[in-house]
Amino acid sequence: MSVASDRPPPPRASTEVPSGEITPVSSVRRQGEIRSRQFLVHRRFAEQRFGLEGLGVPPELLSTELPEWVPCGWVTTLVEALFDGPMGRDPEALHRHAEAIMDEGFVRDRAALFEVATLSMMLRHAGPLWRDELSSGRLVGFSTETEGTLVLHDHPWTESAAMRALLGRAIQHGLAKLRPGTTVSFDPEPQKTLVMTISFVAPGPSPSGPPLRARF
Repeated sequence: MSVASDRPPPPRASTEVPSGEITPVSSVRRQGEIRSRQFLVHRRFAEQRFGLEGLGVPPELLSTELPEWVPCGWVTTLVEALFDGPMGRDPEALHRHAEAIMDEGFVRDRAALFEVATLSMMLRHAGPLWRDELSSGRLVGFSTETEGTLVLHDHPWTESAAMRALLGRAIQHGLAKLRPGTTVSFDPEPQKTLVMTISFVAPGPSPSGPPLRARF
């Protein structure tokens, strides 16, 4: 049984809205969703590097009218379509795509922070930032000042081999660019988790002490 509403429908976007912009549509965040601006970064780079024609993705992924929050699965669908299509299932092509995305936003916007950040500082900020932008999953970090492990649990992206590889390579590339000499190793094969081992170049001399544990 449906109930009529006296409220007018929300305004719809003009068809003149340029690709990559968000029409303001109110939305309530639900588990397993990300901010639409995060999805639009992936879509913009997909369009610039490969084009969106012929990918076979659902039409809602190409819409110019997006709510504030969209399903994490939209990014997975887009990345897997790229990997299976124009990338030809080439891991190196997927890695280059991840690097381009990181260079555009994360590396550019956080360069000043990483001039002084320690590994423990980075891990403490990682969880809240992840929850704010990506809403679900759980990050658990263990570290000294120069060695650490960061584990992502229970996020939809960890269920996709392509997304695990993309995310691991993005973090690997971003940290190496922001702090030269830092290395990140990861294995994209295990399902349900993404484990990243970090060897971090500290910003300067720091007192030794017991390992720090950060749980987000």
